Amino acid sequence: MGATFSRIKTWVAEVLTFADLNAEFNNILTNLTPAGVDDASTNAAAMQTTADPYPGGVASLPTSLEGELQRIRYLLAQITGEANWYVDPDITLAAIAVVFAAGYLTPTTGIEKAQFDANTILAANADDTPAAVTVAEQRIVGRITGGDIAALTAAEVRTLLGTTPFVLGSDDADGDMFYRASGLLARLAKGAANTSMFMDAAGGIPEWAVGLKIGSFTRDTAAASGDVAYTGVGFKPSVVIFIAGHSTTSASIGISDGTTHGSIYARTANGMETYAFSLSDAAGSNWQLAIIKSMDADGFTLTWTKGGSPSGTDTINYLAIR
Repeated sequence: MGATFSRIKTWVAEVLTFADLNAEFNNILTNLTPAGVDDASTNAAAMQTTADPYPGGVASLPTSLEGELQRIRYLLAQITGEANWYVDPDITLAAIAVVFAAGYLTPTTGIEKAQFDANTILAANADDTPAAVTVAEQRIVGRITGGDIAALTAAEVRTLLGTTPFVLGSDDADGDMFYRASGLLARLAKGAANTSMFMDAAGGIPEWAVGLKIGSFTRDTAAASGDVAYTGVGFKPSVVIFIAGHSTTSASIGISDGTTHGSIYARTANGMETYAFSLSDAAGSNWQLAIIKSMDADGFTLTWTKGGSPSGTDTINYLAIR
């Protein structure tokens, strides 16, 4: 460090006059200002240099103006908390003073405890205006659409979550069940006596049902081979049991799940087959047999196969099991 101004005259083997001497001293007195003193920041590294003025609790005395500046820089960095003393702080002293003035902080104790009663928290519902929020029993802190930070009631929490409320002992009865439906909790009322629980036809929600259907239909044995749908069952079966007969010449009992079929028949000769059922004349020369092609939403579809030239009517009874 030195002066940033120049001397007035350089003497060379001559008589020193009072005018020159006075002029030089006046030059120093005039220009020895902060602007006339050289800097201590010849480069970035020099500008960042600091010195702890109180290391280990012992004063560190500077021996030059440069040392004084380095100690002041050290304290500035300590106050701002930044890596270098010249970096803008994250929060200004003026902003801190606003919080102190509001009474929520004190310079010595931090948050002023007198501002908070039991079961309160600090929240700000507007810029720069923190305030105490009381949290009553059975409340949850949150914020619903268009509202402030608050201690939400159970009803407000349900609104927030988008759930349909139910109260045990009020909206339900013994035997009821609860299940998930579209992300919410839904109630399934208890079923009637001797019913079982099944998934509905869409496979979406549970329901109660008997799950059994007894029915019957007939078949003109002269009809050609082909598929025939049978409805009115009321549900999609998983298994169907058949008891079938043709006049007095043959009878058949069979079962099918739509994939695997098996049956027994009785006519002049008895036997077993891999059909849902089969009926024929006494000799077994002319017949109609069937398998389940598909289980449908309201019944099932049979694939009929005709053999020879049967005549008359087949009668088929079935038990559909859900």
